[in-house]
Parts: sequence; C-alpha cells; structure tokens
Amino acid sequence: MKTLWLVRHARAESLSPKGLDKDRRLTTEGLGQATRLAHLLSTENVKVDRMLISAATRTQETADILLHVLKEGVKSYQVLEDLYLAPADSIWQLIKSSEPQTDSIMVVGHNPGLEVLARAFVPALDGLPTSGLVEIKFDVQNWSDASAASVASTRCV
Repeated sequence: MKTLWLVRHARAESLSPKGLDKDRRLTTEGLGQATRLAHLLSTENVKVDRMLISAATRTQETADILLHVLKEGVKSYQVLEDLYLAPADSIWQLIKSSEPQTDSIMVVGHNPGLEVLARAFVPALDGLPTSGLVEIKFDVQNWSDASAASVASTRCV
C-alpha cells in the first residue's frame, strides 16, 4: 500500500514586497491554517517517508510548519524548483519515479496542478482550498504501478 498526500500551501499574501509571485509569504490566517493541518496530521500519527516541496516561499513556510509539528514523522524532504506552479503531469511523474521502498509521499505545492492531479483520483473533488489536503491510498507495491484503477481509498480535508 502506498499513501500520497497532496497539500496546497496555506493562505498567502496577494503580493510580495518585491512584487514576485514566488516570494509571497503566508498571512496570519495562513499560518493558522497550516498549524491546524499539522496538528490534525500529528494526532493521526502520520508518517511521511518523502516530502516534496515547491521552491515558493509560501509552500516552504507551509512545509516548515508541517515539519516542525510532525518532527521525526517525516523521514526526508526536498525543496524542488520544478514543483513551483508545476502542472499535474509533472507532479505525477515525480511521484511515479519514487523508489519502491518509499511508502508515503507528501507534496506541498500549488493549484491548479495539485487540484487537477487530485481530481484524476477523486473526480467528485469540489476544489482544493488553501491548506487543503487530499489523501490517496494506492493498492500497489511500486509507485510506477499507481493509477486511478489502483486507488484503495481517498480522503479530503
């Protein structure tokens, strides 16, 4: 069984001081959203083998909160430039190329890519809000075999 969590960054400011989208920081509301999500996952004793994080400031701040609360529950993490505003197919290729011994992956990224990818497995998904999470469990041994046909369960938070 493989577990995938798709996490959209928490609420961010509309403009960064430099005017660059990539530099947008979390708002006070966003900090609260990310903290609540982190504590929810902590109470569920979530274990993440690999966390993939977009290089944007808002995604890194969201991930930092998750990492702080989940502590040793996250084995490894990577900040990837390729995840910044990545389309669904690029995100999916990163996931499918993961090593078979990696049982759980969390992607902290952006819409529309995350939402489009989530809808491939949860067609009834009604949007992915800031700090939203979609959990997908695949009944496979290798990520390369994961597909909509191998979905064992899903959950949206």
